[in-house]
Amino acid sequence: MQTRIGEELQANLEVARATARNFESFVRDVVHSELVLGLALTVSPPMSEADQRRLVEEFNADNPAVWRVHWINPDGQVIAPSPEDVIGMDVSDRLFFKKIKSGREWFVSEVFSGKVTGRQLFVISRAIRSEHGELAGIVAAAVQPADLDWVMAIKRHQDAGVSLVDSRGMHAYRFPPINYTPEQRDWLKSYPAIKEALAGNEIATVVTSVLTGKERLVAFVPVLGTGWVASASRLQEDAMVAINSDLRHHNLLFAGLILVVFCAVLFFSRYIAAPIKRLRDQVLRQGPGESWDFKVDTGPTEVIELASAFRIMSERIKAREWELGKSEEKFRILFHSIPEPLALAIGDDAAVVDVNESFCRFLGLSRAEIEGRPFMVLDIWHDLEDRDQIQNLQTAGTEVQDLECRLRTQSGAAKYVLLSTAKVETQTQKGRLFILKDITARKAAEMALQGQSTTLQTIFDAVPALIFYKDLENRLMRANQLWFETFGLSEAAVIGKSLDEFLLKADAERFYRDDLEVIASNRAKKDILGEIQVNGKTLWLKTQKIPYRDSAGRVVGIIGFSENITAGKRAEDELLESRQRLSDIIDFLPDATFVMDEEGTVIAWNRAIEEMTGVKASEMLGRGNYEYSLPFYGVRRPILIDLVLDHGCEFAGEYQGMTIKESMLEAEAFVPSLKGERACLYGKASVLRNSKGKIVGAIESIRDITERKRAEEERELLELQLRQVHKTEAIGTLAGGIAHDFNNILGIIMGYAELARMEFPRETTARESIDEVLKATHRAKELVRQILDFSRTREYERKPLRLVPVVKEVLKLLRASLPSSIEMDQAEELPAVGDLVLADPTQIHQVLMNLATNAAHAMRGKEGRLRVALSPVSFDSLDPTRPVELSPGKYLDLAVEDTGHGMSQDILERIFDPYFTTKKAGEGTGLGLSVAHGIVKNHGGAIRVFSEPGQGTVVHVYLPVLESVEPVEPPAPSSTLPGGNERILLVDDEEALAKALKKRLERLGYQVTAVTGSPEALEIFGGQPEAFDLIITDYTMPKMTGTELAREILKIRSSIPIILSTGFSERLDEEETAAAGISALIMKPVSLKGIAELISTVRKDHDTGFLSP
Repeated sequence: MQTRIGEELQANLEVARATARNFESFVRDVVHSELVLGLALTVSPPMSEADQRRLVEEFNADNPAVWRVHWINPDGQVIAPSPEDVIGMDVSDRLFFKKIKSGREWFVSEVFSGKVTGRQLFVISRAIRSEHGELAGIVAAAVQPADLDWVMAIKRHQDAGVSLVDSRGMHAYRFPPINYTPEQRDWLKSYPAIKEALAGNEIATVVTSVLTGKERLVAFVPVLGTGWVASASRLQEDAMVAINSDLRHHNLLFAGLILVVFCAVLFFSRYIAAPIKRLRDQVLRQGPGESWDFKVDTGPTEVIELASAFRIMSERIKAREWELGKSEEKFRILFHSIPEPLALAIGDDAAVVDVNESFCRFLGLSRAEIEGRPFMVLDIWHDLEDRDQIQNLQTAGTEVQDLECRLRTQSGAAKYVLLSTAKVETQTQKGRLFILKDITARKAAEMALQGQSTTLQTIFDAVPALIFYKDLENRLMRANQLWFETFGLSEAAVIGKSLDEFLLKADAERFYRDDLEVIASNRAKKDILGEIQVNGKTLWLKTQKIPYRDSAGRVVGIIGFSENITAGKRAEDELLESRQRLSDIIDFLPDATFVMDEEGTVIAWNRAIEEMTGVKASEMLGRGNYEYSLPFYGVRRPILIDLVLDHGCEFAGEYQGMTIKESMLEAEAFVPSLKGERACLYGKASVLRNSKGKIVGAIESIRDITERKRAEEERELLELQLRQVHKTEAIGTLAGGIAHDFNNILGIIMGYAELARMEFPRETTARESIDEVLKATHRAKELVRQILDFSRTREYERKPLRLVPVVKEVLKLLRASLPSSIEMDQAEELPAVGDLVLADPTQIHQVLMNLATNAAHAMRGKEGRLRVALSPVSFDSLDPTRPVELSPGKYLDLAVEDTGHGMSQDILERIFDPYFTTKKAGEGTGLGLSVAHGIVKNHGGAIRVFSEPGQGTVVHVYLPVLESVEPVEPPAPSSTLPGGNERILLVDDEEALAKALKKRLERLGYQVTAVTGSPEALEIFGGQPEAFDLIITDYTMPKMTGTELAREILKIRSSIPIILSTGFSERLDEEETAAAGISALIMKPVSLKGIAELISTVRKDHDTGFLSP
């Protein structure tokens, strides 16, 4: 029994190993595909979005188990190409991102719930690095564990299955699937075996299931490189069913046999004793699996029948034993799942009874050409000596282990393999498993390397550098001729010997430490400077070491390239002494100062420039290649000191106020990255000459004048902008003051016009005339709204808004109205994401429509081009282009550009003045740009206009960016005009306005009581508080405002809904108004449709809080 359990455990272990190999192969295929995809996404110039999407589609086609692919920038944001619902998502908190950032090249995460979809996922991620090793991005393939069936599914009997466990010990995948709860998936952590497997050990054992309480045969195998574990399991009782059944049958049969013999002895006479004795002897001799060939021809009929019954029982036993042997075929699944070529042979002649698909594919043979033939006579042996060696080993009873052989495929091609054998035994048969491992590619590389050895040595000897190769034991294995000549040593004296045998021990140990560093990092180490004593002389060498790998990629040694810099080192020491003297003098200068030699290498860096840049002298001295420009510009480039040496003259235009005195330059310049901020610097630079007048270097002193320049620029900008601000505020105050009265007048006109319109049938002259009156009132209402926008007396509903759809909508409206002579150009800068602002859609639409209309008008009567662009822009505190009213931060730049007649400077200074216009009479009100200016300013933005006569105009609108908030769509407006029979108390100090609104509401069926004073209304309501269903009150009234009246009414009856109307003479605080108990606000002038819909809304749900239109 224990033997059979051991066999079942071993079978589970092999299935788990196959599962681990399948998952490992899947992961590596995905990682390779990710590398190809990532390199394609980082090519220069960048790929189009269409090409990016095509690459991702091809990736998914090649990897059906991958659900989604994300391209992630080094900061952890998903950028492209992905579904829009995840673009911009931050994944920097995910473990896979942290692992890649820490230096991992690829990583398989644990299973987790997706941020957007909530799906169970795990991520296979691959780092994509630049040629300098910097992280350029991460390709992350999200996989749903349930989609692994096509890779991992291995069908087994009954309750048997295969599983994957992630790096935390959580159950990630099973085939066949079982719907585990989250708690059940976590139960695996309680098994000690899973902890050992996660530690890297293979385990095969019997465990008691926490889920069912039954014993299971389980095997765990770590998946290389992933931290995951593959497992295979089966119920122990299922595995033992066949064995127990066979044992029961055997016991019953033999028990019956003994009973029959015993009864025969007791009840039959001596006449049958002899046949029965022979029958008993045959039963005792009968062995497992043997056929029954005993016959009883003489004796009583009962004895003959008994013998026949024994024969039948024997045959049945033999059949059951055969069935038991067939159960071993279940391991064929494992046999055919292993990727290496395998052949199973049985018998003394090793006849092949089964091969896996890899064996057939590797040799190009069909099963019919292989099975049934002895393995040793197959026509696959390229060298018969290999076959004879295998036969000799087997004859001696020794199994073959990784014997290198050359086989011949069906096409005649030669294949190199490592051949191994293993004994396979069952209860009835013995056989041998032949295992092949393809090493053809490795052999080809070895032979090519051997052929190139002589050529390589010739090349080594021709290279003007010291080249050497050492093994992992610090022994010199090869060197070129120049190495031997420089060291003064012979090849015979050093090859194959450790360095400490012919060098000083300290030198040998130092070189060996460098070797170990290269081996541990698996990367090259450059510019290793070292002093060495050999044969009584001192050498200075500059060395580069790289790891040397064999054909399998294993590091087996070190290759080094050395340059003899002894002569240069002596001259350098002398030069350093003179430079130190100069540095000591410069170090005490008050201005930031540095000196470089004629080759551009920094030789002095004083304390003042250390303080200015934050870069210590120890970090900068000896550096060249424009490294001294990095603290100022963030890139390597010429600066002022290079100009005196006639280097980088193309950058001279970046300097302001440059003066030249003999060989000295003075100038000012803005630098973008001095300690991370923009700064303005004043510099002096001059050449340095030696005693012979030869230029040997240059010196520059630098002074930070940022604060002074910023103060000058801010003063100039403030002087220009304050004049405009004062004009706008003055007229805004006037506009807000007249809005209330004007809206009341418009309300009276609109009210009585709507009442008069109801008196006339359709298609009458009078009704058409009234319609024109109503149109005029709406135009007047719109004019008041523009005045109020300018004066900022109204709060619009601001919400997250994407600008791209608004831009496209305005361009669509304009396209139909523009003449064909004007070409409309939507710039490519319209971003797919990042266009979110907090704004009122109507107001932004109005601003853009106004600007675009003005641009079109400027090109009227001639051909032109209207261009609209939207792009992100950032301003820091020192940016001179930042509008003074804007805080530092991120903005969206909405630019409208035309090729019209342009404007002069004096017109530019007045374009935001209300009622100022350059258009003819009747073509404009002069409020367009002033209203736009007020809207943008009220949104925390700014407008800048650039124009010259005859050169066209560009208007830039800057709006603050709103990040990571989804816009909310407005509800669809109702198309019906509701009425009712409720009782309404109407309060307005304008009697004509109150009468007009009363009549219109009564037309809708309402019962209206109209009064013109707050005290009167409070007295009427106090006398009959239950006589009214709704209060409509004006806000601005003498003696008592609308909100004060509302508070008093609510003291009497707290449940009465109240609607407050206003003509915008004041700015109402919605939170304060809601706190006063106001149910809704309506803006004057009031249309019949507007008041009807608002009454219906308040009537249905007046207790939900404050409503605003």
